Amino acid sequence: MANVTSSKMVKNVFGFTLLFILCLSIFCPASVLAAVANAGDDQEVISGQTVVLDATGSPGEIIRYEWMQTKGPPYVDLGEQAFMPQPSFTAPEVQAETELEFQLYITDDLGQTDLDWVSIWVYPSQNGDEGPTADAGEDQHCIAGDTVTLDGTGSTGTEITYQWEQVRSRASEVSLNQADSAQPSFEAPPYSLYNRALRFQLTVIDADERIDTDLVSVLLFPAGTTIQITPAGDPLGIRVADGSILNRYIITTPDFYTSTITGQGQEPVDLPHGLADISIQSESPVVTGTVVYSTTTTFYLPTAALPDYGWAKLSLNNGWMDFSDNVVFNPDRTVVTMTLTDGGPGDDNAAAGIIDDPSGLALMADGNRDDGSGGSSSSGGCFIMTCWPR
Repeated sequence: MANVTSSKMVKNVFGFTLLFILCLSIFCPASVLAAVANAGDDQEVISGQTVVLDATGSPGEIIRYEWMQTKGPPYVDLGEQAFMPQPSFTAPEVQAETELEFQLYITDDLGQTDLDWVSIWVYPSQNGDEGPTADAGEDQHCIAGDTVTLDGTGSTGTEITYQWEQVRSRASEVSLNQADSAQPSFEAPPYSLYNRALRFQLTVIDADERIDTDLVSVLLFPAGTTIQITPAGDPLGIRVADGSILNRYIITTPDFYTSTITGQGQEPVDLPHGLADISIQSESPVVTGTVVYSTTTTFYLPTAALPDYGWAKLSLNNGWMDFSDNVVFNPDRTVVTMTLTDGGPGDDNAAAGIIDDPSGLALMADGNRDDGSGGSSSSGGCFIMTCWPR
């Protein structure tokens, strides 16, 4: 009897243990188990190469990563990447084999923590130089449909190779021709709110497999846009509505008009893109006294306008006018649309069917808000005649 009882007890204990393990696996998530940090495998690199630390092998729901260098010198600055699962840095220059040790500290979704360490062994460059330097060229601008050529010929290094790629964003993906060359090209996609700026990264690799990267931006404008360069060196685009002709488009500063202004009005505090002096004419003849000619004009700014900025007009007879209430900014304040009327506010050209309008993005002085109701002078035209010979 004792043996039977003992055998039953063993079976009961064994069965209970299996049931407990089964319940634990079903009802207890993996995160109940202790957090386990995994800082990845030790690495060996040459000075100048890119090092990527890797904590993605840490199991469970990790809500916080924190990297800290615990052995050196030299020491590297991870910056904000110190709180990412895969921070990267360029291996520093060393004169002999050097160990850089990094500590990984993780926190999971239950507040449990753990530590792990990884060593990065850095060796001197065989060439004794500082490695390659990537140069993706100057930022560019283009019209939708243009062929754009990126330029990495300014990069330096020993037997370098090139690799271009588009930086992921909400913009359309373009197809790069010869992405492994110094000067790849692509066709600019149609313009849209998200297809406004395209960014590309150039990676160069030298004979020692050392890596450097650089970024370049290409600002995109819609088809039919005319572009001029502002005093600050940025592209400013304009497009007029169908039925109108853009006769003149130059960008200048208020000093250009000082000798011809007779009207009143305080100059804006800031004109970040200068004054866009435009002359627009109706494609169809306009007879004085008949239907008033008006047209829609759209400006494409190189950067988003700050919230306090509006639109200012400069008139020969009325001086400066705050025209902000008569323009519409798109949601990200990179596009400005306005309706201009022949003989309306700011138009100093008395000829029927022609609108001359120096204006621009502006921060107006306090207390200097004009409703823009002043009309043009019947003798208009000398302002433009003085500044722009016809």
